[in-house]
Amino acid sequence: NHAAIDGVRAAVEYIASWGSGTSLRERIVDAMTHISAYEHDLAKTYHDAVRRIPGVRVWGPDFAAGRARAPTVSITLDKITAAAAATALGNQGICVWDGDFYAARTVQVLGLAERGGLLRTGISMYNTRDELNRLLAALATLA
Repeated sequence: NHAAIDGVRAAVEYIASWGSGTSLRERIVDAMTHISAYEHDLAKTYHDAVRRIPGVRVWGPDFAAGRARAPTVSITLDKITAAAAATALGNQGICVWDGDFYAARTVQVLGLAERGGLLRTGISMYNTRDELNRLLAALATLA
């Protein structure tokens, strides 16, 4: 599948273009290190801010130094289901997800299944602080 092989090559080169170094490997490692740090910094900022909004509960571990985790944050809102919140945010051009994220038993045990599960925000290298501030303002209104 030559098209797929060429697509993978282009993706690798794209990631490498974000890094520095003399070899392709050095550029990839540098890029991924900096991308990860950026994503986790934004996720920590969001995590710390969203948990201060009255009527919002954050689920899962915090972003303590050295803790390995994905730059995602899951929440519930007291006054609105995760699905309704995701729809309301989507209508404002904010992309978040709702549900159990293949952790159906965990969501059930936490007592969140009846309310449709969790509202999850994933941070990527393309997100900005302005976008997070917009999300936080929208969540404060919903809460």
